[in-house]
Amino acid sequence: MRHPSRNLVPDLQALMRQMEAAAEGGDELELAALDRDFHRRLFADAGLAALDPILHRCLVHNHRYKISRSLGPRDLRQTALRHEAIIAAIAQGDAGAAATALQHHIATIVDLGPNIFPDIVP
Repeated sequence: MRHPSRNLVPDLQALMRQMEAAAEGGDELELAALDRDFHRRLFADAGLAALDPILHRCLVHNHRYKISRSLGPRDLRQTALRHEAIIAAIAQGDAGAAATALQHHIATIVDLGPNIFPDIVP
């Protein structure tokens, strides 16, 4: 995050716009696919290509869990907007804020986040 590639922020912003469009269209499966692309793009920029297949599998299972366990309609727009803080921190060149935003994002992936990571979730 200290030295992002020139294309990282524009790529993440484009993915964010696509996530918002999927959310507006009520397409939860497309939103999940774009979410995976967003996180994999971060890994690609970090040079963590060897971890990409593991991340992809974890994200697929996470999305399957969230979708299958939903008791009612989920706020898909809010799901998309959860990525804004990550993009903003990277765009500002603030590695600490980016790490904090990512940590919060991970800790709140599912509704169980506060129970699993009580010290991270406000």
